[in-house]
Amino acid sequence: MRRLFMLSFGIKLILCPLAVILSSYIFPGIRYPFLYQPIAIGVVLAGAGTIIESAFLRRGTLWITTGVEFIMFALLIYFLTLAFRGADITFSAAILTAAIVIIIEYSIHRWLIRNRETLKSQK
Repeated sequence: MRRLFMLSFGIKLILCPLAVILSSYIFPGIRYPFLYQPIAIGVVLAGAGTIIESAFLRRGTLWITTGVEFIMFALLIYFLTLAFRGADITFSAAILTAAIVIIIEYSIHRWLIRNRETLKSQK
């Protein structure tokens, strides 16, 4: 079980920063003057998402967990961006960025639930 979450975390360490970087090029309401800023935010999102998954993700809680993560990610993206010198973001851009990240999260959640059930049936 722990192995699944570590694999999930590794995937998120790559995809979450890429999603934040991509969002900064797509949405006009985001500005990061340095590349490390969206990467750092993506790493924080990967860690926070993995913690939420391990605590709350079970069969039957897919949408609730994903919804909680969406709200948390939008707030984290907004406030962490404002904490960086020279970076700027609108709240609507933070919501759109969280929507891109949550698409990744939803796919990972479904994969985790499916693989947990497979592991349980093998025991």
